[in-house]
Amino acid sequence: MANVTAEGNTSNTLSVDELLTDVLESYKTQFPVIGQFSTDFSSETARKGQSIIARILSAPTVANFEGNYSKQGNGSEEAQSVGSLTKDLAITLDQHKHVPVKMDYADLISTRRNLYGEMVGELSFALGKDLMANVWNLCSAGNFSEGVTKAGTVFALGDLLAVRQRLNEKGASINGRYGIVSSAVMTDLLKDENIASNDYYGQLSGGSGLGILNNIAGFEAIYEYPNTDDNGASIVGFFGDKSAINIAGRVPQDFNEQASRANAPAIASSTIVSDPSSGMSMMGITYQEAGTFDIYTTLTHIYGLRAGNNGGDAGTGTDYSGVLFKSA
Repeated sequence: MANVTAEGNTSNTLSVDELLTDVLESYKTQFPVIGQFSTDFSSETARKGQSIIARILSAPTVANFEGNYSKQGNGSEEAQSVGSLTKDLAITLDQHKHVPVKMDYADLISTRRNLYGEMVGELSFALGKDLMANVWNLCSAGNFSEGVTKAGTVFALGDLLAVRQRLNEKGASINGRYGIVSSAVMTDLLKDENIASNDYYGQLSGGSGLGILNNIAGFEAIYEYPNTDDNGASIVGFFGDKSAINIAGRVPQDFNEQASRANAPAIASSTIVSDPSSGMSMMGITYQEAGTFDIYTTLTHIYGLRAGNNGGDAGTGTDYSGVLFKSA
């Protein structure tokens, strides 16, 4: 991190490990909805275009006891294999993203500004905004066959209950449910007396510029996402359980390892840092430009997304784990 000298001036000494750690922490704070998705994060290396197999658990069937604990039903069927209770989902790592920054040598040795602290929030916001834009693009009729259309022009608690009912009817998990809504929807919800009143949910807009409703109408949290578009079908929100949207994340192959195999000199340094709670990992690549002594750092990761039926038939994949919310 940036260090403070005895005189109280800020020194902009950069540790890439600390930068990555703080960016990942800021990433989670600015985009908490990412924690609601089903994730397969790892610090293992991968290539863009590689396929990752994620696994979703399903519930076993309950049977009547008929004299044999290893059987089901009338005793003629074998017990279910644990392996059969998992659903394999192939996720293609088709996104290789990075955000490069340059620290001018002249600034590093002359300014009292905390360039490091200013940079962390912007880097994490850029990476998170890119991921959320790709997630929202998948919240469409091409991936989810179920939708609830709002009757009227003002969004209220009753709309959340209608979505909750549809998820229950389609057999979505009752645990880990969440919602993503446009700013217009969130504004209406926050103005609803049934939501804001302490006699009911007591949900108020806090100091953050983005609204979050917690533990309401069967949802752990409902998040405001201001960059929504209608996805071609007047879609202003998405609600689902944890399996509705799946993310797999890896880091690119280490270029230093490839250079070593070719007996070539290393011209930059790389490091990988993982968030201990989510497992989300990023690689930092840093080098100094000859002559100017300017320092270049880029943060990079590879990821892939899969949502609902993944463009297939209704009811396949995790289609019924999510419901689109539409305006009339």
